[in-house]
Amino acid sequence: MDKEKRGEYIEVSLFDSSFVWNCTALGSFLATRRVPKPGKEMLNHGLACYNTYLTKDGRAVSLAALEKKFWDNFCEVIGKPEWKEFNNIKLGEEQKEMEKKVGEIFKGKTAKEWDETFKGKDCCCEVVQTLDEVIDDPQTKARDLVIHEDDGLFCLGNPIKYMNEPCTKTVKTSPK
Repeated sequence: MDKEKRGEYIEVSLFDSSFVWNCTALGSFLATRRVPKPGKEMLNHGLACYNTYLTKDGRAVSLAALEKKFWDNFCEVIGKPEWKEFNNIKLGEEQKEMEKKVGEIFKGKTAKEWDETFKGKDCCCEVVQTLDEVIDDPQTKARDLVIHEDDGLFCLGNPIKYMNEPCTKTVKTSPK
C-alpha cells in the first residue's frame, strides 16, 4: 500500500518468471549475440562437474559441483581425489573425457546407494526425484504446495506466499 492507502495490482506471469531464470544464457547472448550450443556452454552440459548422469538402475543424478570446493568434495566422496587437479570449469574436449569417467562412476551404484553416499556431504550432488518423491518431499509439504481438500481431492498450492493471507483453499469451478 502507498501513502494514500491505495492497494496495488500484482501480476505474476509464469512466462516472465521462467524467462528471467535463464539469466546466464540470456546475459551472454545479449552481450555477444552468439546463440548457445547445447553441450558447449558451462551450464548446458558443457562441463563434467555440472551435468546429469545415469545410475546403475537408470535413475538420474544431478551434479552441480561448479565451485572448486564442491568439486573437491565430490572427488573425495567418490574415491577419486586425484581428479581434484582437473580444471572443472575450463570448457574443452577434456570435459567430454571427464564426463565419460564420471558417468562410469555413477553407473556403479543405484540411486538409493548414491543417495546414501551423498547424504550429509557438501558436494552439490543429488538423485533427481521422481514425481511421487517430489509430492512426498518434506519441503513440498512445508511449503503447502499440495493442498489436500476436505472432500479427498487435492490441488496444487500457490507458490506465492502472503504473510497475512495464506492461500490454503481452492475455488472450485466445476462440480464433482
